[in-house]
Amino acid sequence: MTRAIPPLLAVLLLAGACASAPPANAQPKMETKPMSGTAAAIEAEVRKALAEYDSSHAVSTLQAASDALAREDGSVPPDPTQALVLARMQLNLWVEILGRFKDGVEPWFDPDNPPPTAVAPPEIDGAQMMPGTPPSEIKDARIRADYEARIAENKRRVAAFTAMFRLHAIRATTVEKAAGSLRDARDLLGLPATEIATALAAGRLAAPDRAALEAGLAR
Repeated sequence: MTRAIPPLLAVLLLAGACASAPPANAQPKMETKPMSGTAAAIEAEVRKALAEYDSSHAVSTLQAASDALAREDGSVPPDPTQALVLARMQLNLWVEILGRFKDGVEPWFDPDNPPPTAVAPPEIDGAQMMPGTPPSEIKDARIRADYEARIAENKRRVAAFTAMFRLHAIRATTVEKAAGSLRDARDLLGLPATEIATALAAGRLAAPDRAALEAGLAR
């Protein structure tokens, strides 16, 4: 048989439960971690990777720059006066990193529409030559020169498309990393949202990247 709880005891139990429960609108406490290095050391590492990218255009070096910068997400400097120094460094470097996508990916680039891998050979006396025919087999100098020029142009287009496709492959994840990092700069390090917005508006960013960053910061 269930025993009834005395009214006074019920009131005390309810009061205790209410006192121990968190407020309905309480925000979860953000966890932080110690920094793995100084802001100056992080900046030097990122700038070295960016210089290597500018020299070689190897996508792995641009990815290394973004990874090095994102590595400190969630970190707070032991010296509170350095928080804004770190946040502003991160903001400026993210704008520089993302600017490489604007410079390296042309507006006309379409990842689903690559150029052909080969050029159709010309017709000779009304007969279409076999695919893959080398220019050396064409005796007419004018036709051969035109064919060689079309082959060279197609190779240039294929090389450009390949380079842009490699950048495109890491673009979305890089923008996502930047948004997360800048949220931390705002929420953990105290960087004003207006300062972030001003830097993004003034930066050399492609419009889709800027819009994705703004959407990521709004989350």
